[in-house]
Amino acid sequence: MVHSLSNDETDPVDVPPRKKSRKEPNARSIVGVAPDRQPVLELAYTYIQLKVLTDPSKTWLHGRPELALATQEAFDWALNQMQVQPDLFEPVTHLEQDLCRERIYGARGELKELARLIAASDSKNGDGFGFMVCSVKATKEEQERIAGLNRALVETLTHKSAFCFEDPLDRTMKGSMYQHTSIGAAVNKGVYDGLVSYGMQYPDYFDDSLFRVDPTQEDVSHKPTLSLVLLALIVTALRAAIMEWSSGHFIPETFSRKIYKPHFDRELKVLREWRDYTSNATIIPGGGPVRKAPASFLTRTLQETLLAEARANVLKDVVAPVPSVVPMDASDFALNQ
Repeated sequence: MVHSLSNDETDPVDVPPRKKSRKEPNARSIVGVAPDRQPVLELAYTYIQLKVLTDPSKTWLHGRPELALATQEAFDWALNQMQVQPDLFEPVTHLEQDLCRERIYGARGELKELARLIAASDSKNGDGFGFMVCSVKATKEEQERIAGLNRALVETLTHKSAFCFEDPLDRTMKGSMYQHTSIGAAVNKGVYDGLVSYGMQYPDYFDDSLFRVDPTQEDVSHKPTLSLVLLALIVTALRAAIMEWSSGHFIPETFSRKIYKPHFDRELKVLREWRDYTSNATIIPGGGPVRKAPASFLTRTLQETLLAEARANVLKDVVAPVPSVVPMDASDFALNQ
């Protein structure tokens, strides 16, 4: 099955495959791009990946006009990285736009695939939720039993986003929001999986501390904080991975814009509201005089911790060689005369 992409759709649409001539090039292959433009396109893919993960306006692009602007922006960024004047380069073509759209799908799909692997892992020895896989040789009764357990688990995990809590079965635990190990695992493996990973090579894109909410604030000296957009996308991908078990057995689903953009928008809104809530003093419930608790900054602390732990996980095994110190002597002085 191949995918057809119309000018008005950003999600793949299944169409019957057609027979291609051996001489016909792949309609969406980089080999169809002029050789002198291929290095630029490949670098533009990096920019697209970064923006999909950290810019909500690029995560779920819709329609040809948005795609054209995003692709041209990516090419301009790539040309700047290569120190080439954008004015000397022809505007992007429809083929290049389509290839960049495939990269958008790829960036989202890779994160969803990672979330799928994490969600399906063991809840005790891994970072997942403990879904049960049924053997093909199981009896009908056993299949129904396992399916029932999985359906109940999906219901529990998705109720008020319980899967985000450190213990999905106890949402009342203090300071446990967005503390489930699956979230940190997705950050580490999806963005900070090595020295040449996106998070390590392009740290500014994943650091919200560089973008102050209130530019009038004087105290902006806090530590680097992980992007809330990335966090919202990871949570959305984990939700999508959990929903693949909603029938009681695993059934793969597409991480589509139509279904999951509303979830993403809602997750990002909740995270921003939580950040604002924890950044201000809160009224302590109860009778008597009004009492206020100081700002907890739980959201910012979470962002700082996730980012610091992700970087530390990459750097823990990196030991930079320390060169021996050889001081200069008279022979060096003589050479410099």
